[in-house]
Amino acid sequence: MTPPCRSHRPRRLSRSVIALCAVGAVGLAGCSAEDSATDTAAVDSDNAVELQLDSPKVTVIDAGAQDSATELRYTATADSPEEELSVVAYDGFSQQIAALNEVEPQAPAGGDVTSLTLPLTGHIDGDSGRLELALGAPTSTDLSLNDTLASAEGFRIVVDRSDRGIANSVRLAAPKEASDEARSMVESAVFTWLSLSVVFPEEPLGDGAQWTVDSRVPGENSMLQTITYTLDSHEGTTATLSAEIQRRSTLGALSAGEDHPELEVVSTESTSTGELTVNLDSSVRNTGRMAVTTRLVYAADAAREDQQAVIQDLTSAVEYSSP
Repeated sequence: MTPPCRSHRPRRLSRSVIALCAVGAVGLAGCSAEDSATDTAAVDSDNAVELQLDSPKVTVIDAGAQDSATELRYTATADSPEEELSVVAYDGFSQQIAALNEVEPQAPAGGDVTSLTLPLTGHIDGDSGRLELALGAPTSTDLSLNDTLASAEGFRIVVDRSDRGIANSVRLAAPKEASDEARSMVESAVFTWLSLSVVFPEEPLGDGAQWTVDSRVPGENSMLQTITYTLDSHEGTTATLSAEIQRRSTLGALSAGEDHPELEVVSTESTSTGELTVNLDSSVRNTGRMAVTTRLVYAADAAREDQQAVIQDLTSAVEYSSP
């Protein structure tokens, strides 16, 4: 088996496209993909960028116990106090080569990741009703990045979010002193956070309710995801949830260059975990963790088990805590 190739670089385009890194065992020097254009529109203004996000599809599977059913909504307003939150975003990618008949298609539980801790202060803006967040000093488990990350302190994040948790747009404004690398790493962490944010349906829900949220993964225009939520309990302004996450590629194949056959997607499997406590009257404060690792297996001919396959594991996770 060829040793794995790992990358913790900030995610801007599909890692499946940009990271089929020098896998000499099958002679792949580089890859490209006929990827569909993202529906996300970006508008640059000075040192800020505003992104219009795709609307998710929300479907109720089971409304739960009707005697406890109520509409779950975020209720924080401009009169709500400013709050602090620590968000830790985890991101990881690994790639290896193996014989197709030796590949375990199920994704492992987690993988090699780099984390970025975002200390945030948030409030609801009185004029726009948007969630405004200011970043303190971010830090990474990769200590070599922390000097660079220090330049991102003061980063501003503005989310146009409905009372159901649907993010319609996000505005990212880096400090003038921020390096390109620091800006990219913070933006990647914000996309990870947005991709795993809780969205509620319109319908009233009782204990035991289940619903799905289907969406495109922000910052990953070739990945779709389905999150299945279960309402474990609801008391007052606190909802306790569990979640299962499935991700899949929109790419049917990757091109390995003129001298190599196209690589088809043989399988896509996800392993996930999710447990959250959501404070509905808070602008930002949640506690808990959501994590997903997705394994993509590529091969030139899915019917030939004796050939070599490319295995990619992509991990995303977010962990919340209050200072």
